[in-house]
Amino acid sequence: MGDIERVFFAEIDAGCIYHPKPGCVHPSDEKEAQFISSLTNRRCNFHAPALDIDYPMRLEKLDDKTTCVEIHIPKPEERAGLMLMDALVQSGITNKELAYAQLEEYEAGVSPIVLPLSVPARIVPSSTAGHFHFYIDHEMEWLVYKQLLTALYRAGVIGEDFYGMSVEWKVSFLLMPGLTKENLKIILHAGATSHQP
Repeated sequence: MGDIERVFFAEIDAGCIYHPKPGCVHPSDEKEAQFISSLTNRRCNFHAPALDIDYPMRLEKLDDKTTCVEIHIPKPEERAGLMLMDALVQSGITNKELAYAQLEEYEAGVSPIVLPLSVPARIVPSSTAGHFHFYIDHEMEWLVYKQLLTALYRAGVIGEDFYGMSVEWKVSFLLMPGLTKENLKIILHAGATSHQP
């Protein structure tokens, strides 16, 4: 998936339906994976954002260096725009010029909000209609990623559960493309019963 080699996980605890635990096994084959994480294979403890967005969104490539992502959140959170744009710049996802050009519209409460990116990114529809998984192919250390997650949460772009899980476990997890929560329940149940004597 993309230029960044992400770490994949296979769920091994049937009691944990929706979220993998940090002790999950790493499958040798991507096809065996049930979750994709923000962790990357290139560097120890580095992350490339893997985000769960519960709103309609659209990605538009403006030129060879710039992509804009529109996220249709109901109402952008007031006073969170500067924090969000600062986090985008600090993480290396965008430059100051692009970020602060969008700040005025953000603070005016214009929806959709537009995130200008100067790195590769892609969106994949979630199994929930109108929701998306948003992958940004740019590595960063955990503390920088945490700052970005916090800014996205305060701006209303990512939800509280996803944010809380990501910060608690120091990694973000998403279901593999094409896998639904219902499929996952079946897989986990089959795995749990196949290990019983």
